[in-house]
Amino acid sequence: MNETDDHLLAGPPLGASEAELVDWISRLEEIKCVAEAVQAEAAVRLDEATRARQAAAGLPARKLGEGVASQIALARRVSPAKGAKLLGLAKILVTEMPHTFALEGRVVLAVAGHHPRPRNRLPLAGGPPRHRLPALLARSGR
Repeated sequence: MNETDDHLLAGPPLGASEAELVDWISRLEEIKCVAEAVQAEAAVRLDEATRARQAAAGLPARKLGEGVASQIALARRVSPAKGAKLLGLAKILVTEMPHTFALEGRVVLAVAGHHPRPRNRLPLAGGPPRHRLPALLARSGR
């Protein structure tokens, strides 16, 4: 972490104005969104790596990917069902909707448990997020 991260994560100063507090909350939300994007990307990579290892070990195709959602659930401290939903959403966003996923450096995440339908998917300018926290903080002058 850098000084800016430490400063933000230490919390707002005592006596901060309402406007400063709202700004603080907004900046922390940006950090959280970037972290969620990195988590989604890591989940997809974990799934791909696990499937490749399992295929190389001769596992039947129908068994490939078993256990990945449970690992994600453990890492994110959520239920196995929630881990499966998070993995499914990550795969949709990262592999099928990369431009939406990276919209203006902010992650466009669906409401928990909602998976976007193909008719709602529109390509947008931009590319997948690649550790954008430093860029977000630099751009905002924080």
